[in-house]
Amino acid sequence: MSDVLVIDDSEAIRDTLSALLTEMGHNVETASGGEEALATLARWHPRFVIIDINMPRQNGYEVAARIRALEAGAAMTLVLMTAADVDSELVAHARRRGFDHCIDKLDAVPALEALLAQP
Repeated sequence: MSDVLVIDDSEAIRDTLSALLTEMGHNVETASGGEEALATLARWHPRFVIIDINMPRQNGYEVAARIRALEAGAAMTLVLMTAADVDSELVAHARRRGFDHCIDKLDAVPALEALLAQP
């Protein structure tokens, strides 16, 4: 079981992922954007943070940079989640911007199952 924070501006995505991850046995919290996520991270340090890349106000890259700037941020695994094609260029760019993994929203469930099962 892992602690997981899901950051997505879509309530439907947040609720669906939260329910699925909880059903898999993970402890899940959600945030609708960067400010709410940072407030959550001030009191809780999850192992995984799943961040939607396209959000209003602050995009996922900006949120990742702010998380990495936190003392506890270095120990978190940041997962970019996008509806765009996850190709080698996107993965390279995401890694340069602080992400550890990239997943396609359409493949999110199997990708997250595999990722969260890692020790």
